[in-house]
Amino acid sequence: MLKVSEHGTLFLDEISELDLRTQAILLKALEEKKFFKVGGVEEETSDFRLICASNKNLEMLVSKGKFREDLLTRIRKWTYRMPGLKERKEDIDDNVKYELEEWFKNKDKESRSRVDFHPDALKHYLEFSFSPQAEWKGNFRDLNQSITRMATLASIQGKHYINEQLVRQEIQNLKECWKNQSFSEPSCKPKMPETTDESLAESLIQRFSQGTRCLVDEIEKFLQGYILQKYATKKKAGEILYQIPGKKLSNPSSKFSQKQWEENETK
Repeated sequence: MLKVSEHGTLFLDEISELDLRTQAILLKALEEKKFFKVGGVEEETSDFRLICASNKNLEMLVSKGKFREDLLTRIRKWTYRMPGLKERKEDIDDNVKYELEEWFKNKDKESRSRVDFHPDALKHYLEFSFSPQAEWKGNFRDLNQSITRMATLASIQGKHYINEQLVRQEIQNLKECWKNQSFSEPSCKPKMPETTDESLAESLIQRFSQGTRCLVDEIEKFLQGYILQKYATKKKAGEILYQIPGKKLSNPSSKFSQKQWEENETK
């Protein structure tokens, strides 16, 4: 990145996530305009402008020894605080429409049915979004995930609109996410609505086995957890979910249903 940014601008998002070794490389590049490529033996040069962003308190990280004080001094010549979504409520309405349109564009081509908000449901969702209860700790990531969950659940239930029931479920989901979320976390973890029952799970399994990949990650995780609870072995669970004889359920990528996975690990 340093070399290709020569005579240009390099933007580093979440600069606080750089390890101390990488911070040292960046500091040298800023001060001396020199650096070594990974595995390289010859010193490279690059003259670039740096713009960086962070959602963490860098001064606090310096006090904890997790961020270099000399690098912080070098990069904070000009500092701007960007207001979060909670402070930009006038942007919420337009971005709800934008996120819904983006969800439609990214859908599987096998299932291109559009999903919109029912007018009453949209009014309910926006009233909550503008209220003090809406913390939006993850800013636009929270909004994106929220719209994705509601649109996906409406779609798999065969509906062409997001109704008030889905909105109520999502509002409760967001409140629980924010309640259990630390300030430093960028976004709340997606969670299936409490009202998800066995009939919905069976419907999801049928859609998944038909190859419709419009389901988002949290729904696949939900299915893995549900099937591991219902069937005795990973092999049987894999055959049911993927409709392939002998297919073994793969290890979930998250900690979702980790307990059920460990209980079935030797079966």
